[in-house]
Order: sequence, then C-alpha cells, then structure tokens
Amino acid sequence: MLVNEYLEEFAYRVVVAASGDDALPILVNNKEIGLVITDVRMPGKLNGLDLIEEASRLRPTLKTIVMSGHTGETNNRADVADRFIAKPFTVNNLGIAIESLLGLRNAA
Repeated sequence: MLVNEYLEEFAYRVVVAASGDDALPILVNNKEIGLVITDVRMPGKLNGLDLIEEASRLRPTLKTIVMSGHTGETNNRADVADRFIAKPFTVNNLGIAIESLLGLRNAA
C-alpha cells in the first residue's frame, strides 16, 4: 500500500492486482501500462518473477521492477526484471528506479 500511495502522490496512474494471476490479463489487455512493479512473493500460481517473465514475453517493451526482502529467493532470476530493489528501500530509491526506466532522468 505504501508503494501505491507514493506513486499516486506523484501523479502516476496505478492499477493494482491482488495476485500475479490477476495481473497478467490486465497487462495483456491494457497496452497503456508501461511499468510493472511487483514483489517476488505473490499469492496465486505466478510469483513476481514468473509474472515479469511472462509479461515481458507478451509485451517486450514493458518496463519491470521486482522487489524482495529475501534476495536469495530470486534464484539467479533477478535479471528477468529491468531493476531489482532489495527491501527495505526508500521511496527515493524507488522513485529513481522508476524515473530512469521511464526515461524521466538519467539512469542511476
């Protein structure tokens, strides 16, 4: 919820999905979505890494950020995402990652 509040505070339009399974059809059907932010741990069949992998296959230009408090659980798959953010993180770090992926600032 904190990430959602932060994004809305900075005028990003946010679409929230309860699970990776719910998120995938949203991403496929809504081409306006340009960035996915997900946790590795997600309820449902698709975890965050699976979601990003499948979404990127279907929409290659989609930008992706995955976050986790358990860096070892990425099983060397963190490179599936454009950015990996370890928890805990600051909203400033998240903002820098978002802006650099969306071309709103130089890559950090």
